[in-house]
Amino acid sequence: MKKRRGRTPSLLSMMNGTISLVTAKRLCSCSRCDKKLIAGSRCAEQHVYVSGFVNRKRLCLECASEIISRTQKDLDKLKKELKCVN
Repeated sequence: MKKRRGRTPSLLSMMNGTISLVTAKRLCSCSRCDKKLIAGSRCAEQHVYVSGFVNRKRLCLECASEIISRTQKDLDKLKKELKCVN
């Protein structure tokens, strides 16, 4: 497996949309680690909004799990900061 590209993104950014689970219809690769995704296998699809269009990135389940974990950490940090303000 190749090294993942850059820092694990968070879904809290306005550019990063949602992640949904899909079934690969053809052979493709993960956009973060270049792992091969075989046709018929379960994978994740990240919707990225750019200039009014939606780009769909395919992710292996491990990379999708890392992104979701990162998003949860960011949410927990934000909740903690909001509790301090109140």
